[in-house]
This record gives sequence, structure tokens and C-alpha cells, in this order.
Amino acid sequence: MTKSYGYKELHNCLTSLGFYPEDNNSSHIKYYHKEGKTGKYPFIMDQVNLKTYQKNAKSRYISELKMFGFTKEKIENNLKK
Repeated sequence: MTKSYGYKELHNCLTSLGFYPEDNNSSHIKYYHKEGKTGKYPFIMDQVNLKTYQKNAKSRYISELKMFGFTKEKIENNLKK
């Protein structure tokens, strides 16, 4: 079972996996991968300043990152940092 995490943990995970944020001064941020990797979409959308995501959102972010080619173990290890 995935531990509880929020915006800060997801932001740190995404940047450590090679994503960079494209800030558009709204409640959401798009993260693109530096090497141009793509999943279902070429970016991951993140909602800003949430302390804890709901259960379905947590699993959705992990599923989206797996589409970029990362393993669940690598994702969860980066979420713990």
C-alpha cells in the first residue's frame, strides 16, 4: 500500500525522476520530462498545495508515471525522499 503523500512529495519525486515544472500561475502545474519521454500525454498535471491527495489520485499519479517507463518501486522510493 502506498503511503500518504501530497504536493511537496510528488513535486520532489517528479523532479528527481527528471521532470521539470512549467509554471502557469494557476492551481495546476504541468511537468514535462527532460528527455522527452511521454506517457499517455507528454506531461503530468499536478494540483498545487494539497497536503494529502485522495486515494484515487495517489494511484493515478503512480499509474501515469508507470506509463513513462518508471517502475512502481522506483516511484515509491522517490516519494519517500
